[in-house]
Amino acid sequence: MRGDGTVADKKKDKRKQIPLTVRPNAFARTERKAQHAIREVREDVEKRVEDSVERIEHSAEHFGEELHETVPPSTIPKANRIIAALIIISLGISVLQVISQCVLSWGHLTELFTGTVNSYGIVAIVYGFLAALNFAGLIVLIRLDRKGKIFEARMLLRVLIVFLLAGLLTSVALNGVVWLEITYLFQFICAIAYQIYNDPNLDRAPAFKNPFKEGKEARKKVYEQDPDRRGYIPLNFFNLFWIFMTACVLGLCMEMIFCLLVNHVWESRAGLLWGPFSPIYGFGALLMTIALNRMWYRNAFFIFVVSGLIGAAFEFFVSWYMQTAFGVVAWDYSGTFLSIDGRTDFAHACAWGLCGLVWIRILLPGVMQLVDIIPLKWRAIITVLVFTFMVVNAIMTLLALDCWSQREAGLPVENEVQVWFNEHYDDAFMKERFSTMGMSEESALRAQQNLH
Repeated sequence: MRGDGTVADKKKDKRKQIPLTVRPNAFARTERKAQHAIREVREDVEKRVEDSVERIEHSAEHFGEELHETVPPSTIPKANRIIAALIIISLGISVLQVISQCVLSWGHLTELFTGTVNSYGIVAIVYGFLAALNFAGLIVLIRLDRKGKIFEARMLLRVLIVFLLAGLLTSVALNGVVWLEITYLFQFICAIAYQIYNDPNLDRAPAFKNPFKEGKEARKKVYEQDPDRRGYIPLNFFNLFWIFMTACVLGLCMEMIFCLLVNHVWESRAGLLWGPFSPIYGFGALLMTIALNRMWYRNAFFIFVVSGLIGAAFEFFVSWYMQTAFGVVAWDYSGTFLSIDGRTDFAHACAWGLCGLVWIRILLPGVMQLVDIIPLKWRAIITVLVFTFMVVNAIMTLLALDCWSQREAGLPVENEVQVWFNEHYDDAFMKERFSTMGMSEESALRAQQNLH
């Protein structure tokens, strides 16, 4: 019978009889909460947009003030005049070299359009364009300096420094180490000296503060409200050079300790002829610092991935360049997981990623605090002197590698420079100093044929 239902059925029937008039109240409360949440989100977005616009206007105003700031010619520092005069002398020496290289590049350019150009011709074309751009850029630099437009000159120099370095590396890949490349080095040192002596951030008084010691919320507040801290550090030459120097030493120590723990062998892992320096770590730290300077606030996984990609790409380039220019096989990862032509692989990309994460989060703040110890009045001169030493160190290393390559290729000794290097930096020394590098007669001969 229907009247004899269970207690559960009766409760179910009772719930069905609840009037629907109470439901609109629940919907109204939900709607009010949703509107409140939407209003909060809208206000937050509007505030963020206002802050972003304010930061952009602040940066634009600051940039505009610097852009239109002109130093009276009578107050231009004497150091600028001396550097400009030295650049003019170097341009006079290199003008014939630039003209001849442009003519050679034009010949290869015609081959490019006919489809008969080889890889040597393509590199020669690139070198010709770089030589012309550097020559023209240095002339513009001198004109800007004479007009007292120091800020524009500094901005131009940032580009020229990269072009001068690229031109030097391309010249070595094409011609080996020749005496005409001294003009490139001379211009490069002059450009660096000009940049340092006119750097407004060189005399910063406050020490660098590590934002990662202040907590996530504090970092977020700094990133959003302080326009001057959107960049992790000022990317001036002073900071970047000492980052390079520190990373060269730290990277070498790390690799030697790792080799001792894993292979139980204590051997040299240096990358330069003199001193405890491994420039691949120095340049790797530079690339990571520059690439992540505006993204330091991002999460650890993002920094890890970006650092890994940068390190793997740079490792591949260095391996290719050393083998192409000198016939040196710096390392070989063939047969490993995700190996790319034996020049890099997945494991080393992950190692670069981990190093980049540790560098940005832990080591870089300490390096900046260490750099701030250098007295203000000595920063420019010490930086120029140490930089000059490193340039000479790099030149001697390239010459030693070139002579080593010629010996392995069986080429005859042609000048006194080769005789001197053969006596002081023979095969035994080179193999001990650069223990990770290998060179066969075939690879050395191929590299020398590419050069000649």
